[in-house]
Amino acid sequence: MRTKKKPRVRPIHDKIDKILRGIVPMESESPAIQSACQLYIYQGAVEILNIETKEARNRALDRIPELIRPYVKAEAMRIWELRKENNEVSHHVECAD
Repeated sequence: MRTKKKPRVRPIHDKIDKILRGIVPMESESPAIQSACQLYIYQGAVEILNIETKEARNRALDRIPELIRPYVKAEAMRIWELRKENNEVSHHVECAD
C-alpha cells in the first residue's frame, strides 16, 4: 500500500533567508514570516544609517537585493525621521535650561 508523501514544509529560517537574499518577494510569505523579517530589515537600516556619507549610504543600499531594498530604505527613512525629531526635541530642552 502506497502512502501519500507529505508536502515538504520549508523551515522558517529558510523562508526568511530567501526573502532577505531577494530570492522570493516578501509578499509571497505569510504575515508571520514578514513580521520575522522586520528585525533584520531594521538591523540593515541601522547599519546603513551608521555609514558616514550619503553617497556611501546610497552605494550600500544599492548592494541590497532589489526585492528587499524598498523595505530597508523605508525603514532607514523612518529611523532617520525619528532621530531627527528626537534631536530637535532634545535641542529645545537644552535651550530651555
